[in-house]
Amino acid sequence: MIINAKNMLMVLAAILVVALGVIGYVYYSQGVALGTMDKVTTTLQTQSNSDETDSIEKDLNDTEIDSLDNDLDSIEKEITP
Repeated sequence: MIINAKNMLMVLAAILVVALGVIGYVYYSQGVALGTMDKVTTTLQTQSNSDETDSIEKDLNDTEIDSLDNDLDSIEKEITP
C-alpha cells in the first residue's frame, strides 16, 4: 500500500479532529462535574426573585458566605510556581 502526501494529510487531519474532540469532551465534563459539586454556586443560582424583605432575608440566611472564597487558596497554590 502506497501512502501519498494527500492521504497522509487526510489521516493527520482526522487524528487532529479526534484529538480535539476528546480534549473538548474532557474539558466540558470536568466543568460540569465541578459545577454540580459546588454547593455555594448552586445555592446562589437558586435565589428567590422576590423583592420582599422576608424573601431577601431568607436568601441571605440560606447562603453560606463564609465559604465563598475557599477555593481561592487552592487556585493561588496552583498558579504560584
